[in-house]
Amino acid sequence: MVLNFQDFKKRKAEKQSYRDSLVNKIVDHYSEENLEKDNSFYLEHVRTGFPIHVLEGILERLEENALVNSHAR
Repeated sequence: MVLNFQDFKKRKAEKQSYRDSLVNKIVDHYSEENLEKDNSFYLEHVRTGFPIHVLEGILERLEENALVNSHAR
């Protein structure tokens, strides 16, 4: 089986870009509520360690909580 190296690099770059956008959205949620300092160890894991499917789940829960909180106000 022959892999096209350019396609591999392109897919890898797209995944990294998507991952970076998820991380930025998660960090923004914590920054909006001034919780970034309290969760710095957790956010470091978000930035470096969590796979994409975990980041998607975290972001989904944060968005759901933000929606619930906005309706409660």
